[in-house]
Order: sequence, then C-alpha cells, then structure tokens
Amino acid sequence: MLALGLAVALPTPSRPVVRAVLLEDPFGASTVPTLADVSVSREFDLTTTHTRWAEIAGQFYADVSGRITTLKPDIVIVRRADFHRSRSNADGPKIRLVIEGALSAAAIGHVANTHLRAGVECGRLYGKDKKDMDADAKTKVAKKDRAEAAAAGLSGLFANR
Repeated sequence: MLALGLAVALPTPSRPVVRAVLLEDPFGASTVPTLADVSVSREFDLTTTHTRWAEIAGQFYADVSGRITTLKPDIVIVRRADFHRSRSNADGPKIRLVIEGALSAAAIGHVANTHLRAGVECGRLYGKDKKDMDADAKTKVAKKDRAEAAAAGLSGLFANR
C-alpha cells in the first residue's frame, strides 16, 4: 500500500512549505505492516513565491492535486496543527490552517481515504505517543524536517488500510 503524509511547516514567517512523504509497504489492505516493512518511496517539499493567502492556498491545492494524480496513493493523511493552550493570534498558525484545508480539499478530490488529523491523533492511531511516532518517522526520511509528514503517513498505513 502507498500512504502520502503531508505536513505544513513555516521555517520563516510568510514562507510556508508543504513537506510530503510517500510511504509504502508490500502488503494489501488486510495486513498491517511493522515499521521495518515500511519504506520511503518518495519525499519532497513544495514551496511558493506567492504572498497573498488565496494564491498560496491555490498553488498548494494545484501542486498537491497534481502530485496525487501522479503518485496514486491509497491513503492520504494531512497532519494538522496541534492545539496549544497559549493560542496565538499571529498569522503563522492561521496560514497553516488555511493551507491544511487546501491540501485536504485537493486530496479528497482524488483519494476517498483522506484524513486530516493532529499529531496526537496520528500517534494514537499508529499505536504510540506522538513523540515516539515522530522518532520512528525520523528513521525513515532523508531530511529530518520531513518527519511530521512521514509520521502522518505511518498513521495512515497502520490505521486506515
């Protein structure tokens, strides 16, 4: 099975990046893999030069839609921002939510088995806490900043077959 994990990062203000990791295992829908069975098929980042939110969301929608058409994953998991007690009214968390919505809309148009979930929920469905799931994900990717996307994909392979 193929699972595409997507996560939004803001390495610098107003410059969002979509991290994407396509994971695969050799099994069909009836067999849940172990971590050792899972390998990375592809990993990549999507960036934008746009500054207006609507253009940013539109570009990421189109980019993800095109990649899903090409990669043909069985499962797509968009990892959404975790809830924090000290809510910020800054634009960073807001643009991340806008992009996560655009990614989810693009994915669900191609893959019915698309899910939007927070890191804590990803960990629960993976069978570990978020910290341990993220540590497992780091062992799979070439660039450690793609671990959240890989962790999202792991939760899909383990819970959404």
